[in-house]
Amino acid sequence: SSRCAGFVNRHFPTIIMAPSLTYFSSRGKAETIRLVLAQAQADYTEVAVGSWNPANQPEAFVKVRESGELDFGALPMWKEDDGFTLVQSVAILRYVARKYGLYGSDDKEGALIDSLYDGIVDYNMAGRAVITSSNDQEKKIQARDEFMAGAQLKWLGFFSNFITKHGKNGYAVGNKMSYADLALYQVLESGVDNQVLSFLDFPVLKQHKEFIQSHPNIAAHIHSPKRYPVQLTWAAVFPPPAPAAAAK
Repeated sequence: SSRCAGFVNRHFPTIIMAPSLTYFSSRGKAETIRLVLAQAQADYTEVAVGSWNPANQPEAFVKVRESGELDFGALPMWKEDDGFTLVQSVAILRYVARKYGLYGSDDKEGALIDSLYDGIVDYNMAGRAVITSSNDQEKKIQARDEFMAGAQLKWLGFFSNFITKHGKNGYAVGNKMSYADLALYQVLESGVDNQVLSFLDFPVLKQHKEFIQSHPNIAAHIHSPKRYPVQLTWAAVFPPPAPAAAAK
């Protein structure tokens, strides 16, 4: 008898279930994970538990949380056929990047990829601090404009210099795609969508964004009708910035 995929031995078939990614019905903390999985053409199932609302939490999320599967009571969650379950978005991101070959060519490249990602996290935290800076709208708008003219330019400069120093052939680290490329793409895409990011002084970042989104698997994900809508985190809080502020 010949060997066939899907059989443990000659007599007893086994069905291998695809891994699942459970999250809310939004991009949120799962979107970079989805980009990695898209680039890898990984076979997985998306499990959506509804839109997040702290005052009225989705029933499906409450059910998962009460099941005891969420080690820290939060999503996303990655689950595999053998029972392996992983939570925490960064842990999942790094696990699937390693699993599907988007973690550099060696340990040193992997460390540089982690370094860039950690810088992206710091940048996001700086931006989030602006959104939550004050209940006074005028003060909040002032904080946004100061961020765009100061801290944001600093961080975009860091990212641009990092790519120039450590990347090759358009990639951020080494000469192949990594999860840090996709995380950087996502943060640049979000900034453009929210009208709080200009590439005026950062052609390297503009080129990087265009290069990453030109990859067929990434383009397919970006343009898929199944992709969750843009999250206008900034646009929901602020009016559009003045042209002078946006151009800086």
